[in-house]
Amino acid sequence: MFYNISNHPSADWSKEQTEAAGGKIVDVPFPAVDPKWSSSDVRMQAMALYYSLPKGGDNTYLVQGEFSFTYALTSMLVDAGFNVVVATSKREAIETKIDDGTTKKFSVFNFVQFRQLRHP
Repeated sequence: MFYNISNHPSADWSKEQTEAAGGKIVDVPFPAVDPKWSSSDVRMQAMALYYSLPKGGDNTYLVQGEFSFTYALTSMLVDAGFNVVVATSKREAIETKIDDGTTKKFSVFNFVQFRQLRHP
């Protein structure tokens, strides 16, 4: 099972990313992290999510979102020996000239791979 713990539903992923996840993908909404929370609050919320996740088998956990929460949850999963990954992408900047002479720039992110996280 591949658990997508992010704000990016797998229904919106590219074909390449979906295939790289392999098998069944379960979307787990990334929690809204209050910027006023203390480090302890973040850790407690990460722990609550950690204990709610199914464990065992060949599960893989993609964890991407607010950095302190991602770090806390990822650390718990990696410390327990679970397979944790992040999605990597290549950023492509696209510039468009507008009629008024200005330039509009936006970025397109193309999925490259899932990178496994491990302790050094």
